[in-house]
Formats: sequence, C-alpha cells, structure tokens
Amino acid sequence: MPFISLLRVVLISCVIGLFHAANSFAAGTQKAEPEVQSLRILQSEPLKIETISAPWDSDLKAWIIQAVTQAVIILLAILGWFLSNRTISRQLDARRREEQREYKYKQLEAEGKLIRQYLDDFYRPYLRLSDTNKKLHDILKAKQSNPKSFRTLIKLLEKYEFSLNDKALVDEIISIGGQLTGLIVEKSGVVDNKSMHNELVEASRHFRILRMANEGKICKEEERFVNFVYPRQLDDKLRDEIEKLEKQLCEIEKRKEILSKEIAKGERGL
Repeated sequence: MPFISLLRVVLISCVIGLFHAANSFAAGTQKAEPEVQSLRILQSEPLKIETISAPWDSDLKAWIIQAVTQAVIILLAILGWFLSNRTISRQLDARRREEQREYKYKQLEAEGKLIRQYLDDFYRPYLRLSDTNKKLHDILKAKQSNPKSFRTLIKLLEKYEFSLNDKALVDEIISIGGQLTGLIVEKSGVVDNKSMHNELVEASRHFRILRMANEGKICKEEERFVNFVYPRQLDDKLRDEIEKLEKQLCEIEKRKEILSKEIAKGERGL
C-alpha cells in the first residue's frame, strides 16, 4: 500500500509538471506567427530582404528542458525519500532490537537476583545450620552406651540425666533447632516443591517437640512422640536444590555476558 500511494504521488506530480510545461509552451507559441518564414522590408537603403526564423524551435527546446528538469527533480526527490526512509527504517529496527536485548538483560538480572536471594536467605543458611546440628548430635551420640539406637527426643521424654557436657550439647542442638524453625517460618515461602515443603513442616514440628521435652513441658508417652523425628532426606533434597539453583545462576550469567557484548556492539553501530 505505501508503494501504491507513492506511485500515485509520482504520477500526479509528473502530470502537474507536464501540464505546467505545456501551458508555458502554449503561451509562447500563441505569440508566434504560424509561418515558417517571414519577410521584413528594412527601411535603409539599399533594400534588403532578411530571413527571420520563427520561435517554434526555441520554444520547443525550452519546453523539453523544463519538462526534463521537473522530471529529474521529481525523481531525485523520490530517490531521496526512499533512501531516507530506508535509513530511518534500519535505525528503528536496530533500536528495537537493542531495546529487546536490554529488556532481556534486565529480566535476567532480576531472575539472578531472585535466585541469589533464595540461596542466601534460606537454602544455604538452613543447610549450614542443619549440618552443624547433625555434627553436634554425632558428638552427643558417640559418648552414649548404644550410639546406633540413641534418640535425643526419647531420652528427654524419659527424663534421662545427661552429663554436664552432654546437657550443653543438647541445649545447643535445641537452640540451633529454634533458628532452623525461624527460617522455616519466615523464609520457606521460596520453596515451591510440595514434598520438600511438607518435610520442612515435619522438621519444624520435630524441633518444637524437642524444645518442649527439654523444658519439661512434655514427658513420658515415648510411643506417642517416637515418630516425630527429623526427616534426614530433607538435607539431601536441599543440597540438590542448591546445586540446581547454582546451575541456573551460572547459566544466567553466561546469557547476560552474551547480551552485554551484543548491546555494546549495537551501541557502537548506532
């Protein structure tokens, strides 16, 4: 459609130019004599006869020159418009691609920032605290008469008398459990895995029951609370999730680097 409109403009311009040129030619020819040659008697002596050419040739040349000039002007105008429009179109396309790259770069930045927030606010702190708790628990079990069957919660429910050092270990384990419970309550919203979320709920329940047993708020009824243990598979799942998020973060950084180079190259080209 733009080409058809342009063609119409060109044709109309040419017709107008030729019409003006024809009018100019007609105006010049109306003043000219129709004869090809005419005789003029000069008043000086002796009598001379001079041949004078009619203005047809000069007017025709002028009309042709005028028509050609206008046609050339129109063609140059069209060529200039075409080249200008093409240049502008290329610049707009380049700018559009540049904006798309910048938008994608900002999206990747936001995505990477969110993943770092997940890792730094929940996954890594939780796993560090959980690993510390496990090591403290291993130290506690190592001094017991039957380490393999030792259960801290059961011993607390039985009102078992821990040594001074073991009691300090138990208190620290429960304190760290409180920190883990706080992370679960405040930060576990980042977890979108339903199975992992359920296991975090079980872990929080375990830490709360362990704290109440240590404070003496609950006791005995070991069979009632025996199954409220910490889900050990949870830590392995957390490690897998951390590894997955770190890979995603690495991939995002690679894509950002590629886009950054393309943006820099595009800015030099504009």
